[in-house]
Amino acid sequence: MVELDLFKLHDGLMEQGPYSWIVVDGPNLFIQFKELVLKILSYRKYRKLDLCREISTRLDCSEDLLNDILRKKTKWIHLRLIEELLFILQEFNIKEANKYRRYIINKIEWLKSCPRSQQKIKVVKYLNKNLAIFSGAHAADGTLAVQLTIQQPNKSLAETIKEKIILNFSNLKTSKIFYNRSKYVFTFNIVENNKVEIINFLKNNKIKFQGGYQCSLTDGHKTNLILFKELISMLFNISPKIKNRTNKYTITISNKIIVRYLNMLLDFPIGKKSDIVRPPKLIENASSDFKKAFCKGVLQFDGSVRARGTIGFSTKSKLLFNFLENCIINEGIKIDSLISKRDGWCFESKPLKEWLFYFAKNTSKYNRLYGEIYGFPIKVETFEEAVYYLTKAYPKNTNSKISVVEVLKVIKKLQKFNRYQLAFKLKINYKTIQEIINIFLKSNIIKIERYKKIGRINGLSDELWFNENINEWRIAESFVD
Repeated sequence: MVELDLFKLHDGLMEQGPYSWIVVDGPNLFIQFKELVLKILSYRKYRKLDLCREISTRLDCSEDLLNDILRKKTKWIHLRLIEELLFILQEFNIKEANKYRRYIINKIEWLKSCPRSQQKIKVVKYLNKNLAIFSGAHAADGTLAVQLTIQQPNKSLAETIKEKIILNFSNLKTSKIFYNRSKYVFTFNIVENNKVEIINFLKNNKIKFQGGYQCSLTDGHKTNLILFKELISMLFNISPKIKNRTNKYTITISNKIIVRYLNMLLDFPIGKKSDIVRPPKLIENASSDFKKAFCKGVLQFDGSVRARGTIGFSTKSKLLFNFLENCIINEGIKIDSLISKRDGWCFESKPLKEWLFYFAKNTSKYNRLYGEIYGFPIKVETFEEAVYYLTKAYPKNTNSKISVVEVLKVIKKLQKFNRYQLAFKLKINYKTIQEIINIFLKSNIIKIERYKKIGRINGLSDELWFNENINEWRIAESFVD
């Protein structure tokens, strides 16, 4: 099993004392923690009070931090404190320290962002397939944001600090100063490239700040967001809400621990990542099962099952593209075309049954692909019902010259035709309707009689006719949830 280093969840740069440190809990955790303390005391040969003072000096905290835990004033133990005690034991016996590290990690079941937080998060200690899929989903459509808040007792002081920050970081966008709970406040977001520099600047100038953490994922398919919500629930035991915003569905999680999992353990950057995102090192070095699970997460959100039935994927990140390409080819799936574009890379493949693994069951993409391979599932009884489902399955977008339904209505009037005749009637190029003709053939809406005359070109002279037996029609699943 690939173990996650939970101690990386503590970010010494961002934290500002024990009140902001991550704390942990679990059955019998205190017993193992107390044994660790007693083992250190046996090596150090001094009293608990002496150890409390040493911890106070090493972590720049109160002597009561360790003492209150040992006296059971709180059941939540600071992750950073456990790490420091293990460092002390390591000075005497590395094997003993590693043993206690394993014992303690095994007992941790819950995490909280800080001692006063009301929300507890289930701990994920090892790389598993759900975490790999979760990582792939975030690589595709996720965003991490960290917002810093500066609060001051008077407006002039807030303005002075804001001017000082802008002077040193001219590209930084800050909010207007606003009044909130007897304080003058302004905020700004930091990203991976400026995080260290900005935090060090604030600390060196003794400017206090608060950090707000946010993980969000947006997609056009509601079934994808339901899948993402289920993953989060299984991994971390929380249930975020799905919000609908202008035909896009979004999940937003304001939690330091989940952001730290993605940022500190899985290597995803804070801020914009579209052209630099890559698989986590844990995934790159893992077995093929975890690599496939990661690819599944990426393709579920960034892959597509197109109207003509092909599988498509595009990204601005060459590193992510290369990883997916290698993983898929190693699984024996043929990619028909690789295209390097000015703004990224993409591939396309035929609708093979092997692709079904990379899309979750009961999602719109899986259902569409399954229909392409094994036949479309939706039966209709009336022409109006067919129009309704075709409109959902193949909505007209801004780039479309003509819609599927518009072509259907003309076909119904013509009854018999070939591609040239249909194109002439619609007053468009015959190439424009090739894809729609293929959809109707798969849906059994039209029938075909091959024209066998020598010189026949690409089926353009094949005789097509409208199938009036609507009970034989089969419509594809909708792209839109």
